[in-house]
Amino acid sequence: MRFEFNAAAESPEELQRRLAALACERQRLRESVNSRESLERNRVEIVRHQSELSHALVRRYLLSAQSAA
Repeated sequence: MRFEFNAAAESPEELQRRLAALACERQRLRESVNSRESLERNRVEIVRHQSELSHALVRRYLLSAQSAA
């Protein structure tokens, strides 16, 4: 699975908040009688946000290191 890189991505802090909300949603989905499709959609969203968070952190610290150099 490959996700598109979004240059205008959200801040790492916002992405972390969204990931926390998705994790809570996943717990609710598991506790209720939901379809596998709902869980899979949630899992894909979590993976996408984790990828975006990684890119956002690299971008933040790479730019910071380049500015310091």
